[in-house]
Amino acid sequence: MLGKEEILDLKMRQAYSQHKYYSKTRGIRFNLTLDEWKAVWVESGHFNDRGKGKGKYVMARKGPDIGPYEVGNVIIKLATDNTSEFIRDDSFKKRMSEARKGKPSHAKKSKEEIKEMMKKLRYFNLLKRRVKSEDSKVIPPVAK
Repeated sequence: MLGKEEILDLKMRQAYSQHKYYSKTRGIRFNLTLDEWKAVWVESGHFNDRGKGKGKYVMARKGPDIGPYEVGNVIIKLATDNTSEFIRDDSFKKRMSEARKGKPSHAKKSKEEIKEMMKKLRYFNLLKRRVKSEDSKVIPPVAK
């Protein structure tokens, strides 16, 4: 049976691997070794409070979220603080604006388009109700 320290070590290894993997999928270099990553979390005292949302902590990159995850460029902070800093960052706003160029926005539909969509939806729902009511009817046997 595993002791508390061994379980904690396994949890840390798994969390480290996930962090490294997700950094790679986001195109962010991850230069921390397992021991360096552990040291940052242990020093913070918040490893058991890791996660997303209110009251949870994340390992964030210093400044406006640039550069790799590496010693000297990471800090443990509340997830909500990290998110609000990210959204306020001007470079983020510029990147989002560039990403949206040329893409349709659902919020920009005209009233006529919305009316047409609602009309189709009502018609579809009507058809569904008809099919359901016909399925529930008892079909009398065919007379011979």
